[in-house]
Amino acid sequence: MSRPSRAREVLTWQAGSRLMRWWHGSPLSYRLAALLLMAFAVVATVSGTVSALVLKDSLHQDLDNELVDLAIGARTAALDNKITTANDNRWLLESPNLYVGFFTQDAPTAAGQPDLPAPLPTSSFTTTVEGTGDPSVSYRMHGLPMSGGRIVVVALSLGQTTQAAQEISLVAGLSGLFSLFALALLGTYVVRRELRPLERVAAAADTVAGGDFTYRLDLAALPPRTEVGRLGKALDGMLDELEAALDARDASQRRLRQFAADASHELRTPLQSIRGYAELRLSGALPDGQDVDEAMERIVAEVKRMTGLVEELLLLARFDEQQEAEFEPVDLGQLVLDACRDAAAVEPERPIRVSAAGRLRVHGDEAQLSRLVANLLGNVRMHNAPTIPVEVTARLEPARTAAAQVVLTVRDHGSGIPAEALPHIFDRFYRVDKSRSRASGGSGLGLAIVAAVVDAHHGTVTVGAPPDGGTLVTVRLPAAM
Repeated sequence: MSRPSRAREVLTWQAGSRLMRWWHGSPLSYRLAALLLMAFAVVATVSGTVSALVLKDSLHQDLDNELVDLAIGARTAALDNKITTANDNRWLLESPNLYVGFFTQDAPTAAGQPDLPAPLPTSSFTTTVEGTGDPSVSYRMHGLPMSGGRIVVVALSLGQTTQAAQEISLVAGLSGLFSLFALALLGTYVVRRELRPLERVAAAADTVAGGDFTYRLDLAALPPRTEVGRLGKALDGMLDELEAALDARDASQRRLRQFAADASHELRTPLQSIRGYAELRLSGALPDGQDVDEAMERIVAEVKRMTGLVEELLLLARFDEQQEAEFEPVDLGQLVLDACRDAAAVEPERPIRVSAAGRLRVHGDEAQLSRLVANLLGNVRMHNAPTIPVEVTARLEPARTAAAQVVLTVRDHGSGIPAEALPHIFDRFYRVDKSRSRASGGSGLGLAIVAAVVDAHHGTVTVGAPPDGGTLVTVRLPAAM
């Protein structure tokens, strides 16, 4: 391939590529209107061409029928001896549009007349010929054989037929152009009107892309059965999900920052105590004897407290990783009885009423479930006076619509939990009393661990405030069958 040819191909490809980019970059309404016009132009062209061909064929058929009738009439006149052989080989009737004559096979053709076929066929024929003087003039010719080698020839000019066909084609073309122009205006208007809801959806997407995630479409103005209506509904649903995800992310970040601050505070307090006692000892401010023993006891107590806090954080971290434990059948009733005995040993003066009879087996981790019951009782001990009674029940709830459940409830008769604190009661490091004093509350992880254990065992936990006061914690776990 030569270089000029290759260069032309490259230029052609680049031009086509630019055209395609321009086409795909144009607004959808313009492209739909252009495609509609092109489709109409193609259909109109094809239908016009077919109509012109059919019209031309029909006109020729009518002309051929007229030629046959004229030839039969001339032959009849010749048979009646009204036309003799002395008139052969010339046109007996000459007019601008009609020629009638009797010819033999070797008849000559005069100038300015229809050009006879040479030689003339000996059988009936119909053909189109040109004028000998003016080739632009065409004739439709019909020949009808007679006895003695004579042939009746009739020719009609195609000028009027051609002119009629051209006029009809011109009218059809002009009407097609007018229709195309009208369709361009009407089609563009209709397409843009029908796509106006889509433009609103696109504008909404631009608004959301600009950072306004609260923007919503007016779905009442979008017919729900249309594609645009479904798109608008899907977009609003996506925006709802996106806004919820962003709110959840922001809430998670806030919880993470609060968690980091609370964990830092909880760990800093015992570390400061340990550091203070150590610096006192190193500086010689603590003489040997009872003061040193008390300092060591305080250091050990703070280390234990910090160790327990770290263990609780590690336990929550393992729950966050969603590591599946190897569950086995556990008697929750026995765990409740053991935990209540331990609580009574710690606070002998607190009235504890326990009801945990029957077969109360669940699939779970015994250590985690023991921690759950202990944390619930520890929460009662932490926030209520030692004389406040507590009621602990564990019972089997038979299956109704789902599987059977073991229900554990812990009810105290203390001051209760404020209504505004109930939604946050299972948050990590959350305390109803905002004071950071250890006397007014633990680390704030007890109920968070309860919620994590219940979730790991595919159960539910709720906290409520009974009408007569106090706090009621209800844990539901699937029963082991």
